[in-house]
Amino acid sequence: MENKESILDIYFRDSEDIDNYELLEREIEENFMPGYKKYVFLEDSIFDNFEPENINMKLSYGIFLNDTRKLENILGKFKFVQKYNITYLDDSAEDNDYVELKISRLNNILAQSAGIISVQRELEGFQKYIDYEKQDEYKDLVEKVGKYRENINKVILNSRVVNLKEEVRKIEKIIRDYAKIINKDIDFNVRGMKINFDRYIFYKIKDHIINVFVNSVIYGIESQDERLLYEKNKKGQLGLTFKQEFGEIVIEMLDDGQGIDDMEIFQRAEEAGMVDINRKYTKEEILALVFKPEMSLTNKKEENKERDLTLSNFYNTVEELGGHLKIESKKTQYTLLTARIPLKFILTETLLIKSGNINYAVPFSLVEKTIKTDKVNFSHISDYTYYMFENEEYLVLQIPEKFKKEDNGKSGYGIILNVSGEKYIFLADYIGGLEEVVPQKINVDNKDYKAFLGASILKNGEIALVLDMKNVSKNRDFLEN
Repeated sequence: MENKESILDIYFRDSEDIDNYELLEREIEENFMPGYKKYVFLEDSIFDNFEPENINMKLSYGIFLNDTRKLENILGKFKFVQKYNITYLDDSAEDNDYVELKISRLNNILAQSAGIISVQRELEGFQKYIDYEKQDEYKDLVEKVGKYRENINKVILNSRVVNLKEEVRKIEKIIRDYAKIINKDIDFNVRGMKINFDRYIFYKIKDHIINVFVNSVIYGIESQDERLLYEKNKKGQLGLTFKQEFGEIVIEMLDDGQGIDDMEIFQRAEEAGMVDINRKYTKEEILALVFKPEMSLTNKKEENKERDLTLSNFYNTVEELGGHLKIESKKTQYTLLTARIPLKFILTETLLIKSGNINYAVPFSLVEKTIKTDKVNFSHISDYTYYMFENEEYLVLQIPEKFKKEDNGKSGYGIILNVSGEKYIFLADYIGGLEEVVPQKINVDNKDYKAFLGASILKNGEIALVLDMKNVSKNRDFLEN
């Protein structure tokens, strides 16, 4: 059979080896290199009540399949695979998102799954009433409830996180195709694809990212002859970078083209009566005028109006998501767009610590090293505490007063952090392992809780407060003794 584009649906059943579903995924992805992967819930209603005996979901892949026997051998290894179905696509079929994930429903399921912890704790309270010969069986059942909750959470979290590598591959293909059509040679450089990107936000801005780069290729990147005059590389350089900084996703879009003439922008805005001629504007303020929809009407070059509308539409979408879009440019050199969008759904790797009897989770991307602290290395200058380590002084980050215990951390451990280029040390009584968490907003109107991105239930069922180190490091309330 020819190598033909297909949709592979794998249906699950309850089984003791359900924990091995990651091994199944690994084998399929290594052997068939699928274009996308989706977790699909067959019936939303199944989660109205927790029914561990009924998984009722499927794993869906978009793949090019030419060896069904190999596929059968892989699937046959796993008892939890109930059945599978292959749908071959017509050549005319569009490569789109086959499954519309209901984000609000997933959020609700994630919140309800936390209730399983309460049920598990209540069940543990009945242990003393269980017959001795049934104790082992009882413990196994309680443990199984916890494992099912963890598996459900993994499926939900994977459903909320976009396959960034695959989506960027699609974006790059579109941009390169446009470049070929207009006979321009480009390099497309991408960084940061390992971050966890909320599917909802990505699909809101995906088309805008494409449009920005298409405009960069058409209007920004010069011809090879022009680039040589400016002593540039013959190939136009495009850059797409994803970052996760604290509670924000940051997307940077760069081209090394002809840039934007801020004086020309100001002149157009002045002629249209959009600026105060008696006021002095910064270059950043002038460039930001291109985000205003009426700017496209001031463009005398008809073909360039599309660029202005693209930027205006992108700006509006970012603002709707609660974010901010910034533009930087230098004539004949580059243009850089930076979108910062707050994340309502954050899946982040954290370092777990204890201070007093409270669990905290510190974003691991900020951690440089962990050390044992010694009382003699602490010093006090004005209202601040410092710690000396390897001939370098680190400002001590304090837990809000209401969460402290006496002599907190002075004979325990320190976590050296790099927060936006500044070095700090955070004190702890115990340092645990790494764990991915999803902070849930803390609905408490108290300034002390501004130190946290939210709270999260850990794998062991305990609660951890997820620290917002950016807020902690910039707020005097958390720095003073």
